Amino acid sequence: MNILGIWRDPIVRLFVIVELLVLAPYVAPWLTAHQLEIYADLYATIPTKLAVILALLYRPWRGRRPAEQRFWLLLAAAYGCWVVADVLAFGVPLSWFRDPRSGLIEDLLFVGFYVMVALALERRPHERAPRDGVSRLRSYRSAGAIIFGAGLLVYFAVVPREFEPRAFVHLMPSMMLYVILDVYVLSRAVTIRAACRCPRWRRVYGLMIVTVALWTVFDTVEGLFYAELLPWVPMG
Repeated sequence: MNILGIWRDPIVRLFVIVELLVLAPYVAPWLTAHQLEIYADLYATIPTKLAVILALLYRPWRGRRPAEQRFWLLLAAAYGCWVVADVLAFGVPLSWFRDPRSGLIEDLLFVGFYVMVALALERRPHERAPRDGVSRLRSYRSAGAIIFGAGLLVYFAVVPREFEPRAFVHLMPSMMLYVILDVYVLSRAVTIRAACRCPRWRRVYGLMIVTVALWTVFDTVEGLFYAELLPWVPMG
């Protein structure tokens, strides 16, 4: 497909428009460095995530097999959890998230995000109708993803908030939770891609691997900032 053919896709045009609108405040002369930092932290990514959700839902029903439909819908639901977490942060100060009990809502939303991405991968949409034994194995793996996410949530979010709430002053338990889930989803994507022989789905899984690898790097660096192992450099 050439560049002109790609541009004819309405989702591509939507993404270009959204990104131009998102970038516009960065060249606005009346915004201070502090205001830009707040915008980048809380607002800038939400339009992009909403556009991603629309893209994921745009063609899930047109001639797609049920496993593929569920794959795209689960990814859209995952991003929906992420958007809700971002919207929740609109009028909420950072101290709210550092509160041992109220910050649990954010952790719950992000665990839901990761679990839904893992469930989407476990749909293995590149496979044709599986045999009964393979279908049961897929169900076990999906159940395992849910149990694993719930177990990590209890271990890193519920228990520390109950017995060591001071640990959340620097948000470290939450960041450890996210990094472990990053690595888990990344390992599942790599494993599933290695078993896939369909060129189309190998490209899809490959893009997911790159994306999740970037999440892992960014979450690790952010965790190091909160742990004060890396210096925090404010904008401006």
